[in-house]
Amino acid sequence: DRLQGILFPPVIVLETGSPPSAAGAADASAGAPVALLFVPGLLFMSFLFMAQGIAEDLWVEREAHTLRRAIIAPPSPGGVLLGKLLAGAGVMLLVAGVGLAVAFAWFHLSWPQYPGALGWSVFSGTFLLTMFFALHVHVPTRRAASVLSTALVFPLMMLGGSFFPFEAMPAWMVAIGRWTPNGWALARLKDLLLDRADPAHLARSAGMLAAVGVGLFLLAARRLGASFARG
Repeated sequence: DRLQGILFPPVIVLETGSPPSAAGAADASAGAPVALLFVPGLLFMSFLFMAQGIAEDLWVEREAHTLRRAIIAPPSPGGVLLGKLLAGAGVMLLVAGVGLAVAFAWFHLSWPQYPGALGWSVFSGTFLLTMFFALHVHVPTRRAASVLSTALVFPLMMLGGSFFPFEAMPAWMVAIGRWTPNGWALARLKDLLLDRADPAHLARSAGMLAAVGVGLFLLAARRLGASFARG
């Protein structure tokens, strides 16, 4: 009898919510299965490793002197680099195609979103490859290129949502990670998977990636023909 005034109605009200550090990211992905939030990060982790390995192949060909022979053939240095870029995109298409198909089937996602998610994944992965091409051809030695690319890959994966989804990261890391190349592209892929992508925003993002990617490609092709392949 003495506790009735406290218990009915209760004087303490329980309110539930997300931790302040991840509130913004959690609101954006409310209702999504936790395992699904890891899919884009794992996919972009594989892209970063593939881009690093394919770009290092330039050093393999340089040391074997096949690259020097290739650039004096009728295709220009840009053509040689474009061939490598398309080959890398083909590998990424295979990996992304299988990975996303499994994710769409397992999580019962909307299949009409599959082509867009696949196209964006390969497009973003190709951009990462041009970034590593530009890095490798501007470094003086293969060892330095390997060390530098590795030193770049792991922070990008940590901040860009590959080790942990943005929803589980502190707010200050999310603020930085969303502006990394892979983190920015990853956020767009997540929107496509959850069927909430804004076509206008996606088009602007694609245009920005394409503009920067073309610039990096031209920079790498120029360096490739000017001194890298002949070194």
